Amino acid sequence: MSAAFDVTQAKGKCDMEWTWILMENMAAKVLGSYETRNVSRYLMSQVFYRNPKKAFKQFSAGMDVNVNKNAWQ
Repeated sequence: MSAAFDVTQAKGKCDMEWTWILMENMAAKVLGSYETRNVSRYLMSQVFYRNPKKAFKQFSAGMDVNVNKNAWQ
């Protein structure tokens, strides 16, 4: 899913992806940006879990959030 806006003083967009296999795999990804003359913001977020063959023997989960891309470098 994707959404965007562009008005006189600001513009931005948001992209989202999501997949889900019940009790086996799930992944979600969100990308977003917002800009004005003085401010620029960026967000990337990913969340997932994996459970091969629904066995709960090799279960893994994770999350990654990146705000303002490389502003901290």
